[in-house]
Amino acid sequence: HSAVIQATSQAIQSNQGLSTPFAGDKVLAYWNVRNLRSDHASRCVAAAQELVQSTEKLGLSVRLACTGGLGSFGPMGTTTQRAFTVISPCVPRGLVLQKLAKLIPFKILIDHTIYSQINISTQCRMALVLPLVDG
Repeated sequence: HSAVIQATSQAIQSNQGLSTPFAGDKVLAYWNVRNLRSDHASRCVAAAQELVQSTEKLGLSVRLACTGGLGSFGPMGTTTQRAFTVISPCVPRGLVLQKLAKLIPFKILIDHTIYSQINISTQCRMALVLPLVDG
C-alpha cells in the first residue's frame, strides 16, 4: 500500500499537480490551481499514464479518471479545522468515471473537457472519451 501511495504522489508531483489526502483507495489530484499552465490537461493525462506504468511494475492494476472544468479552491472548513479543497463539477464527473472504470477494460478514462485540450494521438494510446454533461 505504501508503494502505491508513493507512486501516486510521485506521478502527481512530477507533473506539477496537487492532491488531497488519500481516502481509502482514492486520491483526488488537481492541476492549474496554484500555478496556471496552458498544458494542465496534458499534465493530468501524463500523471495518469505514469501511475499506470508504476503500478504495473508493482504487479498492480489501477483505473483512473481525468476530468476538467472550473472550480473554487482554497482552505475551507471551520475556524478550528480547515483543509485545502476544490469544489467543482469535475469532482462528481470524476466519481462517475471512476465507477465506469471498474466496468470497462480501459485504464484511463477522460472526459470531453480533457479530450478537447490535449493532442489525443500523442498523449493517449488507449482511452475512452465520454461526453458527460453537467446537470
